[in-house]
Amino acid sequence: CTVCDETQYVAAECNTRRDTICFDASYPMGIIPMNQSHLPDDGTEISVNHSSNVFMERLVNMDALETAMYVTNNQQSLDFAWPRTSGLDIAVSISDVYLVPDYHDMEAVDDTALFHRLSDPSQKSRFYYNHVQSHYCRHPLPDYYSIQMELIANRTSTAQVVRCDSQDESVTRCPGHFKDGDRYLKWNINSPCPSYMTTKLAPLKDGPNSVVCTEETDILRQVFHRSRPTTQEYMFPSRECELYRQKCDQCLKSSTCPSNSTSQCCGIHCYWQTFCKKTFSPDCPLPSVECATGEVNIFSLFPHFDSLDYQFACHLRYVPPQKLYSVSYTINIPSVNFNTTSQHFTVASNSRGEHERRISHFDFITALHDTRIKVPEELILIGNHNELKHYHARLMQPYAIRELKTASDLKKEKSSSKGNTSRAAYVQFEKPFLFSSRSWYKDGCRKNVSQ
Repeated sequence: CTVCDETQYVAAECNTRRDTICFDASYPMGIIPMNQSHLPDDGTEISVNHSSNVFMERLVNMDALETAMYVTNNQQSLDFAWPRTSGLDIAVSISDVYLVPDYHDMEAVDDTALFHRLSDPSQKSRFYYNHVQSHYCRHPLPDYYSIQMELIANRTSTAQVVRCDSQDESVTRCPGHFKDGDRYLKWNINSPCPSYMTTKLAPLKDGPNSVVCTEETDILRQVFHRSRPTTQEYMFPSRECELYRQKCDQCLKSSTCPSNSTSQCCGIHCYWQTFCKKTFSPDCPLPSVECATGEVNIFSLFPHFDSLDYQFACHLRYVPPQKLYSVSYTINIPSVNFNTTSQHFTVASNSRGEHERRISHFDFITALHDTRIKVPEELILIGNHNELKHYHARLMQPYAIRELKTASDLKKEKSSSKGNTSRAAYVQFEKPFLFSSRSWYKDGCRKNVSQ
């Protein structure tokens, strides 16, 4: 038989049907008249060490007590008591409730700077933009964006051919998507070609919302459904060397072997001529690319706030609370004027799923919370200006909430307007501010258009 520890008392002696039943001396018990040593309900004799601070409560056929708390806002509290038929009262307190999910606007590189520089927004739109930033979120979301393409044809400027070699510091660096050994045309679009033209070129450079592209890009192919014409390269050998080359080529072409000849070197005598010797001499090195003419594409990103005069949208992210709620209880025995010390417990969440629903156990108390709503990581909050005016001083305000669209929800077909030298495509990005008019330049021309 089990021997109870010094901190326990024997609740039932060991016999042929059961082992010794031990209870810790601190276990909360119900009231037992001090002149009885057994419970009369089922005849089971339980020996009780009579003590002034030991109580016992019979749990057989005891009704489970339940209290519901309806949460409408955070930091609610509720105090209630469970009176037990044994004479015990259990005082329960629920406090520091943070079950209503908390969302904050996210840090973002937004379109504020460009919005205030554009001439399109009306005075009303500008007022509402500032109002949203002051009262709701720092980064109002545009309804959509447009990518405007400006085409500059036949741009002629200096160029050079580079054989990429990332290990040789003396070689001009190639862009990251080139491999060692690749041929790369380094085209300086802002440097006039001295051998071709003397007209000063208007400088072209990237801006916060624009990128200047001299190669074929995914934006050009997949968004605007165009291909870029081949860039024409120019070499400028000396006039004398060019004359030697032409004469040498003419000799070689005129010395083509007849069809019935078995020789493969019918033009070898040309190489003994002065013009061919000069062509392949150090005095006439192989000409290198000095200039190029081609098409330059400028892609600029612009936000559109078409609905800002009547509604706004904010991008919010879930902020986990430090705790969901606290539970404490005290057991009172009114008949002997006895109260136990208060026991405190805190419920926290390790995930958004636990925030939505969780069962927790504290001693003999089971707590279940269920928000009955999904708690997404990110969401879009939409507010209507007119409706919010009537709810200005109220706790509950008429916001609309929607989850972020998935990639499959977004429209893949992109509408565009066409012109002679400019086009526009209207786009949405997979995530708010994945690109903005202040960050568009960062990835250069090689952007992932699938986003």
